[in-house]
Amino acid sequence: MDFLPSIPPTAQAAAIGVENLYRAGALEVHNLPKISLENEIHKLFERCAFPNLTDAMYEQLRPVLLLASMFLSHPVCSDWWVRLCLASQLEDQENGISYLSEINITDEMRALTVKLLRYVSTYIFFYLDDEPERTHGNTYFFKRKESLAELLGVESDDDDEPEFFYAKIRLNRQFSEWLQYEVDVSPLGLRYRTYFCMAVTLVHELAHAVHGIRFRLLSIDEFDRFCFNITDPETEIGLAWENDTFGSLPLVSTSDDETEDWTAIPYWGVFSWKWNARRGSDSAVAYPVPTAWVAKLFTKEFWEHTVEELRTEIQLPRSGLGTVENEQGEWLAIQNEVE
Repeated sequence: MDFLPSIPPTAQAAAIGVENLYRAGALEVHNLPKISLENEIHKLFERCAFPNLTDAMYEQLRPVLLLASMFLSHPVCSDWWVRLCLASQLEDQENGISYLSEINITDEMRALTVKLLRYVSTYIFFYLDDEPERTHGNTYFFKRKESLAELLGVESDDDDEPEFFYAKIRLNRQFSEWLQYEVDVSPLGLRYRTYFCMAVTLVHELAHAVHGIRFRLLSIDEFDRFCFNITDPETEIGLAWENDTFGSLPLVSTSDDETEDWTAIPYWGVFSWKWNARRGSDSAVAYPVPTAWVAKLFTKEFWEHTVEELRTEIQLPRSGLGTVENEQGEWLAIQNEVE
C-alpha cells in the first residue's frame, strides 16, 4: 500500500477494508496511462465561465474540463442533452410531477442542441470555492433585466427591458483547496479519481442549469416536481444524467450520517451505487470502482471506440466486492456475484 490518506475512511471504505480496496484496484495502482485527450474544451467551460479562478487554477482544471466536454459532445453522451433541450414537458397529474417526452432524435436535432448549448453558455457561471461542506455542488438561479441602455453606456427611463435567467453553479470549496494545495503531491490514482468526480459534478449541475434556464424554474418546489423520465425514482435531473451515462451513480460516499467525516475528494475511492436502491434491499450495494477504469476515461483511445462499444465501456464496472447498508444504516461488507 503505497499511499494512505490522512483522513478517516468513509463508511463504505471502512466496511470493505483498506487492504481489500487495494486488492480490488480501487485506490492507488501502478502503470496508469497518461492523459491523452485532445478534444476541445466546450464553450460552456471556457475561461470566462469561471470568474473566480486564477489563470493558473483554470489551467490545473484542464483535465476536468476535457472530460466534462466529452460528456457533453461525444455521440455516446450527447443524445441525452438533445432530449433535455428539445423534448416537450408532459404532466403526470396523478402524481403531480412533470417529465420529458420521448423523441425520435435526428441529426438536425443534434445540430440544434449543439447551438443551444453554446448559446446558453452566456448565462451559466461556475464558482469553485463557494459551496459549504457536505455537498459536491449546487445550482442557483436568478433573473434580472438586461438594460440595453446600460450596455451602451447611455441613460434611459425605459423600464420595458428584456428579462434574462442566469445560473450560478457552486462547487464545494474542497475541490479548489485540493487544486491549490494537494494536486501536485497527490498520487496519480487520486488525481484521476478527483478529476473524474469534479467532471461529474460540473456536468450534473450543468444539467440542472440547462433545465432550469429552459423552463424558467426558480423555486425548489418547481425542481422537486420535475423528472427526466416518468420512471425515475427521484425528481433529480442531475442524477438522471449520471444514471443514463454510467448505468448507476458514481459516488464518493453514500452515507447520510451527519457525524461522518464527509469529503468531496475520493481519497478512499469512488463507488458505484444503484439509483433505485433502498436501504435494506438486495440492490443497495455500493461497489468500489477500479481506479484503472477511471483513468481510461482520460485517454484518447477510450473515446475512439465505436458508439456501440462505448455504451458498454462507459458503464460503471461492478465486481463481487461491495458493501451494503442495512436497515439500521450500518455498512457491511458483502460478496456478490459479478453483474
